[in-house]
Parts: sequence; C-alpha cells; structure tokens
Amino acid sequence: MKSILKVGIASLILAGNVTLAHGPGTHGQPAETPSADAKSASSARQATEATMFAGEIRKVDKAAGKVTLQHDAVPSLKLPKATNVFPVSNPAMLDKVKSGDKVLFTADKMGEVVTVTAIETAR
Repeated sequence: MKSILKVGIASLILAGNVTLAHGPGTHGQPAETPSADAKSASSARQATEATMFAGEIRKVDKAAGKVTLQHDAVPSLKLPKATNVFPVSNPAMLDKVKSGDKVLFTADKMGEVVTVTAIETAR
C-alpha cells in the first residue's frame, strides 16, 4: 500500500500538480513559478538555439520548393558535413535567401525525408 501511495505522489509531483516542500517563511503559500508564456518563450529559444545549423545556400529552386545547402554536420539527423538538396516546409522561406548566402537553418525528418523547417541569413 505504501509503495502505491509513493508512486501516486511521485506521479503528481512529476505532473506539477503537487508541491510538497516550501521554503522558510512561506507558511504554506504556493511557490511562485514563471508564467506559462515565459516558460514557452524560454523553451522555444533554447530549442531554436540548440537546433540551428550553419550552412551556405548553393541553389534555390522555388518552383520545386527545394534548397541546396552546403552544411555542417547535423548530428540529430545523422547527417555528415555535406552538400544536399532539401525540400522546405514552407516555400515562402525561399524568397528570403539566395545562392551564396550564409545561413542558419533547422531541419527535421518528415517521414523518410529530411526537410528544412526554418532558414535565416546568418549575421
């Protein structure tokens, strides 16, 4: 019975529904936590910084919705440093870049195809 209770309490704590301890002087008041917007913005910023990769545009094919990128290794997608042709998730991205631009990009595997999901010129 005690182990079931412990598992239940641990589950509630992990889900963020229960706070068991309070700091000195809080007198049972809930601890202040960052707002959902602040957490979301921070997570998005960390995710973006963690997944941006450097590359150089070799060719833009707006008609096909593809971009040829010479890029650094992308370990999360098991791509070595190379030059590859990638489809883009939003063809409007291609209006902002041209051959020769140094860029930062994100990519994700969609089905069996690695697709560029965001691209911006490097500064």
